[in-house]
Amino acid sequence: MTDKGLEDIVKHPTRSKSETRKGILHLYELSFNEGLEYLKHNTNLLQTPIVLDDNKLLVGYNSEEIRKYLPQKYRRYH
Repeated sequence: MTDKGLEDIVKHPTRSKSETRKGILHLYELSFNEGLEYLKHNTNLLQTPIVLDDNKLLVGYNSEEIRKYLPQKYRRYH
């Protein structure tokens, strides 16, 4: 569902605090499976929200994109 794997769902290191940045850079050194295990114990490294359905993935908050996940009768346009 992503083009870059774990990199697409973690916070951006350049926009993160020092300790978070260190965790993200460490994550990039791990294999995919090791990275998943690391994220299970370091969920603070993940962007939020992570919203998915059968064929769409949204990472981070985007008010326009998040509406796609709501049934049409619940969407409100301003």
